[in-house]
Amino acid sequence: MRVECLDPFVSGLYSVFAALTQDSPERGPLSIRDVCVATQQVTIALSVSGEIRANVLYGMSLVTAQKVAFELIGQPVKEMDERAWSAMDELSKILAKRCIDYADKSGFKCRIDSVSVLQGRGTDVASGGPALIVPLSTRLGRIVIDISIEEPALSEQSEAAARAA
Repeated sequence: MRVECLDPFVSGLYSVFAALTQDSPERGPLSIRDVCVATQQVTIALSVSGEIRANVLYGMSLVTAQKVAFELIGQPVKEMDERAWSAMDELSKILAKRCIDYADKSGFKCRIDSVSVLQGRGTDVASGGPALIVPLSTRLGRIVIDISIEEPALSEQSEAAARAA
């Protein structure tokens, strides 16, 4: 797993939260899990294809999700009602676009195949390998990023270039 493939998905979240909170998230210690799985109560899930194939989960507690929804809609959020879920859906779209923009700036051509907001823990996401876990602390609460990346398109391009040479 090459670090430059991971960066768009971490930088995308940093950028969105810096704009949302006027503050930068702080990264905790990295770890690896065998699978990409939703471990938090609210999760934004991105499926990416192209030169980078990835499943990325941005998980948070209900309390953090309520604080994020408050920042987005500017009204108190006491429970995850329709307005709050709509705010999380909007955040997922903003985050997906920002990640793709960062990937493009890094020289990777890819696209979002799906973006969704999941409720509850334990949802496994089909992935081609282990997930890097990136915990972040924000002033709104903790966010855990699970990133599982495959790079078959990059190796296929290298093989094609070698055959052509």
